[in-house]
Amino acid sequence: MTAKRSLHRLTSIVAIDLRGAIGCDNTLPWRLKSDMAFFREQTVGNTVIMGRKTYNSIGSKPLPRRNNIILSHNTVLFEAVPSRQLALSVDEALYRAGKNSDEECFVIGGAQTYEQFDELVDRYLVTVVDHEVPNADAFLSSSVLRSFREWERIELSSFGASSDQDEFAFSIFEIKAPNAGSRRLRRQQIIESYASKAETRKGRAGFVRAQHQRFQDTFAF
Repeated sequence: MTAKRSLHRLTSIVAIDLRGAIGCDNTLPWRLKSDMAFFREQTVGNTVIMGRKTYNSIGSKPLPRRNNIILSHNTVLFEAVPSRQLALSVDEALYRAGKNSDEECFVIGGAQTYEQFDELVDRYLVTVVDHEVPNADAFLSSSVLRSFREWERIELSSFGASSDQDEFAFSIFEIKAPNAGSRRLRRQQIIESYASKAETRKGRAGFVRAQHQRFQDTFAF
């Protein structure tokens, strides 16, 4: 019997411009050293979930000192290593993240991944950049932006532009879901359902292997 998994807190962390843009040509469209320091401070030592395009945008390498879970349907792109795991679905990503229940888990992009987890996260950490990216091609969905407007919002810090540090002024907000308890319960239900199905698949695979071995033993010459 496997140990029970849980995920106490799930946070999406994202930087957006004034129109909700998050990227251009699969890269961050700004240079904000202070915000990158905030990102590292929040995520180091924890689990991060990202989509395949985001994984490619960071050099197709796991972020150091973090447990990396890549959400993708392509099983041949990624070889599992200790700090990097592949998840084929949101349910599997939560299940894998739940293995590290003492850690906080962060969803770090891209746009589709943020939308997929919108109904499951407890909060967003949002950097709002005082800028409009002229050629942006990746935007947060209207459902995610609606959460920003309707949930409780607290400004954590603000930074002015500087030539050596931050290209644009920006502010960082914590935006908290009003129903975090029900969201934790929903995540737990997903994790337990996935775990149950995984145990069933494991049991069936073991049964098939045993049947095959008995057949070989019976007809061995």
